[in-house]
Amino acid sequence: MSPSGDFIIADYCSIEIIKSTLINKIQVDSPVEMDMIKFHGWSNNKLLITGDGFLNGNHVELELDGGTFEITVKD
Repeated sequence: MSPSGDFIIADYCSIEIIKSTLINKIQVDSPVEMDMIKFHGWSNNKLLITGDGFLNGNHVELELDGGTFEITVKD
């Protein structure tokens, strides 16, 4: 759950935000296509996300901003 109370869900290759109902879902665009998505907790309004690159299998670390719901590659 995000700091604003929205649910964040993932299947193997996509991330979605659920607002007020299951019908009201928003697909979150990622800068990297990946599968095996895992959430690792919040730090300073940022959710750490890991996965494997879709085409090359390289491990990637991303951050989801809890306010804007934008995903960036973790520095």
